[in-house]
Formats: sequence, structure tokens, C-alpha cells
Amino acid sequence: MRVIDPTQVIPGDYTIRFYDFTDSDGNVIPAYDILRDGVVILNGEDTFNTTGSRVASAGAAYEGIASDRNIVIDGLEFFTVETPDPATLPVGDEDAVPDISGDGQGVVEVAYSGSAAACPDPSNASDFGCENYGLNTVFHDGNTNDDYYATGGGGNGERVRLERFVYTAAPDQFEMRFTAAGGLGIYFPPDNHIVSVPFEIWNVGTTPDDPSDDVRMVPFINPNTPGDTPANWANHFTGSDTWAGRPRPVTPITDWVYWMMPDRPTGYDLFAQAAAGFGGVGALYDPAADGDNLVEPDPFHVGDDCANQGNYVSWCYRNTEFESNTYPALGAQGAQFVYPIGRFSIADLAGDATTPPAGTTIRIITNPQPALVPGDVFTFSTDDLAFSTGAADTLQASIDGINIVPNPYRGYSVYEAGNESRIARFVNLPDRATIRIFSLSGTLLRTLQSSNTRSLDWDLNTEAGLPVASGMYLIHIEVKDTAGSVIGERVLRFGVVQRQIRTSNL
Repeated sequence: MRVIDPTQVIPGDYTIRFYDFTDSDGNVIPAYDILRDGVVILNGEDTFNTTGSRVASAGAAYEGIASDRNIVIDGLEFFTVETPDPATLPVGDEDAVPDISGDGQGVVEVAYSGSAAACPDPSNASDFGCENYGLNTVFHDGNTNDDYYATGGGGNGERVRLERFVYTAAPDQFEMRFTAAGGLGIYFPPDNHIVSVPFEIWNVGTTPDDPSDDVRMVPFINPNTPGDTPANWANHFTGSDTWAGRPRPVTPITDWVYWMMPDRPTGYDLFAQAAAGFGGVGALYDPAADGDNLVEPDPFHVGDDCANQGNYVSWCYRNTEFESNTYPALGAQGAQFVYPIGRFSIADLAGDATTPPAGTTIRIITNPQPALVPGDVFTFSTDDLAFSTGAADTLQASIDGINIVPNPYRGYSVYEAGNESRIARFVNLPDRATIRIFSLSGTLLRTLQSSNTRSLDWDLNTEAGLPVASGMYLIHIEVKDTAGSVIGERVLRFGVVQRQIRTSNL
């Protein structure tokens, strides 16, 4: 639930109760009812039967928040986020998986240099991590100290989505922990050089605060410069972030890190022991001589096996039908990744040529929402959310509440009905307002008028009907009384990252 119009919020106690019902065709449909002070104000089954619109997460598992399942009542927007079942996800289909940097997922900073990470404004709706976890999003968004951000490397001047193989990772969560001791990894092209890294990478399961099920992973590194094999990954920046939404015009990035799942819970320790035996940092790692003789069934070649794993890393995709004998403690959910995360890089936002200091932890939340089952009930109160009017300071507070969401716009919003639409929404508007959108050079691009509405959609087009380019914009909003006199104003900065055409590559 999120507040989208404070002026419409009614003080009261709300209850959301989840259940299944059977439609006229015999299909089992999950739904929820919404009650205010014990009275049903939305019946999910009735809504489906009369409109065909579902108000719970059902079907279309990869749409995240689907527009026909968003319900707005009393100025509150209710929605659900689907939890994908890894067993049902199509292998290799990059377009069928959720964006872990958007709604439902997140790349967030848990700690920075030993101190707990914080958000400048935990209620900031423009930062999904702050709004939902109280942790600052750091994927293409600077950390609280503006020292670094996380990114996914790409070869076409485009942002490469980290969820390329997220279906092999969900619902587990992952952490990159920068430590004083660091660890070892491999620069795998061209010849498996052993390298020191200032971090540890971990699969922390679905319970990141419970270390009992954590599994340390093996970092494989792909250099930005072919053939470059430094002895130390730390402070080694050889590329630049060329995605249009980068926080700086040119931001140096590290070589890509591939998070490799070991072929057994102790796989990293065995890998590090073998690496030391080959001579340690700078030496070559020989998979044929490291003692890893484990062979696992290959789910895509019936009757065949994976090759000798080597590096104590599993090269099989996850197959949930395979009861893992190499992960008896973790079960099928914990085994058989090719790699859950690829091309992960750290961008030097501060420009000080240093990677994050020891004590910094970045967490990747592949699917933070708990699974909802029939019988679940959630309650909350809106007594502290109600909007008041009257005094001059209240008027100013209402003006200060005017905003545009999402901000920044990252190629998608929950207000869009399909792939062709581009929608950002002005919210908390007064009865009358004039909205003017300018480029940073001061060119007026679009003027919008609101009248007796609390929200207004903008299609991200100019007056000429052309889409605005990716970049920053200034928005000036004049608030008027019923006679048309200006009684206040608000200025917003708005970031836009338009969708880009991308090609499929590894």
C-alpha cells in the first residue's frame, strides 16, 4: 500500500484479507478484500465477477505490479507483487523476469564503512529501497555518502539488467561484503589468473539475518580490457558507465564480477585452498588439477552429465526437480546455478579512484515480498495519515506535498497501461494549478492545467507531441485559488531515463 493522495485519506483501521475463490470456468482465483473499520469497502471476488479485473497477484508472474490489479481507495493505492516460482520460469528468457532494481526487488546498501546505512528520507517514494526497506538503493543511484553506486556492465552503451539469470537466484538474497581480509577470485578470460578481491560474496538465502544458511560464493571476474589480469581487483577501474541514467557524465567502473554458486556449501573454502596451492595471487588456476571431481546431472541433456565442474563451481542451471545430493542442507532451492548475478560492477561516483571501504555491505534482494496465502490478514491504521486544511501553515504544507512520481522515471511506471505508454503522475494537487515543464536551459516544453483533481498524468511528451529525452528537467507549479489568483508555488527537479532498444547478449 502507498499513499497517493493525502487529501482523500480517511482516518480509520484498515484490514486486508486474502483468499481464493473459483470463477465460473472453474479456475481458482486469488483475491483480497479491503475493510475500513470492519466494513468491506472492496470485495475482490465481486470486482472480478463484474469487471474481470483481478485485485491480487495471479498469473503474469513477471509483470510485477500489473495495472489492472492496482486498486485506489480513500487516496490509498493497494497492489501486490508476484513471487515468481523458479521451477516455472523459461530458461534464457530475459524479458520474462522482473527488474531487480525496480518495484519488488532492490540493490541496497546495508552498511557503509562499518556504520549502519541510512536513507536521507525513509519515506522518499523516488527511492524504492528507502521507501520499502529503509535502506538506500545503490543501483545506478549513489549511496548515502555519494562514494559509489552499483551497476551492470554492458558492451553496447546500455544498461545491462542484473536480472539476466535472476530466475536461478530468486527467492534467495545476496550480499557483497567489503572486508579487511577480502578473498580470492579468478580472472577467467583468458587463462584463469588468481586475483585478490576486497570483498566476500554470499548467498544469504531468504533469511539474511540468519547466518546459518549462508553460502560463500566464488567471484569470477571478466576484465573490461581484454587480457588485463591485475593482481588486485581493488581500486582497479578500467571501464566507464555508459548507460544514459548514470549519475555522472563519465563514471569509472570496475571489471565485471560474476557471482558463482559453489557446487557444495564448502566450495569457496576448497577453491581458496586450491588457489593457494597453485601459488596464490598472480598464479594460474588449473581446474583439471584442483581436486574437484564432482559431476552433477545436467537437466538440459538427459542421460548426459555436466563436464568436470572445476573451480568448485556448479555449471548446471537450477533444476528444482533434482533433489540435490550436493546440497543436503539447502535442498534443491540452494543448488545448481550457472551464475545468479553477472556483470556486477562498482562505479566510482566520488571520483577518488577507490572502491568501497571495508565494512560496506551491498545486498541484492531478488524477491523481497513474502508469499501470500489464503487466510493471511494484514491491518494498518491511517489515523496519522489524514490530510487537514485551514491554517496558513497547513496551506503551505499542502503545497509542499505536491510531487511527481516516479522520480526519477526509469523507463516504466505503475500508471502505464501497456508497453507503448509513458506516464509520470503529479500527485497531491490543489483544486487549481498550472504546471510548466522546462529543460535545464530554460526552454518551456509543456504546460499542463489541473482543475478539481488531486492527480494529473503527463505522457512525457512536449507540446509538439515529441517524447522528452533522457535527462533532468525543472517543473514549476503555480497554485491558484478559485478566482485564479496565484497563492503559492513549488519547483521540482525531475529525472527521466527513457526506455532503450537493447539486443540480447551474454
